[in-house]
Amino acid sequence: MAGFSQSAYPVPFSALQRQAFLALQHAMDRKEHLGIFNEEMLRRSQYGHTLETQLQGAVTRNELSLMYQPISDVLTGQWVSLEALMRWQHPQLGTVPPSTFIPVAERSGQIYQLGDWALQTAARDIQEARALWPGAHVNVNVSPVQLLMPDFAERALKILSDLGVSPTLLTFEVTESTVMQNVDLACRHRRACAARACGSRWMISAAATPACRC
Repeated sequence: MAGFSQSAYPVPFSALQRQAFLALQHAMDRKEHLGIFNEEMLRRSQYGHTLETQLQGAVTRNELSLMYQPISDVLTGQWVSLEALMRWQHPQLGTVPPSTFIPVAERSGQIYQLGDWALQTAARDIQEARALWPGAHVNVNVSPVQLLMPDFAERALKILSDLGVSPTLLTFEVTESTVMQNVDLACRHRRACAARACGSRWMISAAATPACRC
C-alpha cells in the first residue's frame, strides 16, 4: 500500500509528508493499494482527532450504551440469543456510529477499555434478563485488536468471574478475517477456555460457518 500527495504551489516537505501519511491511512482503512490525498481526507483526519480526544472518558461520562439485537432460529423463529451492539451518544457530536468510532478506538488503543466495558455491561444485562427469560444468552463482538492480545481469553474470563457471571451465557463473536490475521493465537484463546472448562462459545461471523463451542 502507498499514499500519494502533490501540490501545484510550494508547501513545506513536512506538510506533503503528513498528507501522504493521511492518504496511506485512507488506503489501509479501505484495503486499497493506493491512496491519493484530497481535502476530504484532511477533514476526516481532523474529525478523527476530535473523536479520539472525546472518546477518552466516554465510559466514565456514561455516554456509551449497549443495544441488543435478537438472533432467531431460522427454523422455529424463536429467539436463541441477543447480539450486543455498542452505541455512543455525545452531547455535542450527537450519535456517532460504531463504524466511525470503533476504528478510532482501535488505532488509539482505547478499544481495550471499550471492550472490557462492553463485556462487563453485557454480562450484567444478560444476568438480569434471565429473571424474565431463563434461556437468555448474549453474543459479544471481539475486535481484531482485542483478539491479538495474548491474554485476551484469560482477561475476559476474569471479568466474568469477578462479576459472578457464568461464561456459558456468552458467545465471543469474531469475523473470519479477524481470525485469519492470527489463526494460532485465536486457537490458543479457544484452548485456554477449553482448559478451564468454561463452557463459553466462539462464533466466526461468516456465511455457513457454525458456532464453535470451547
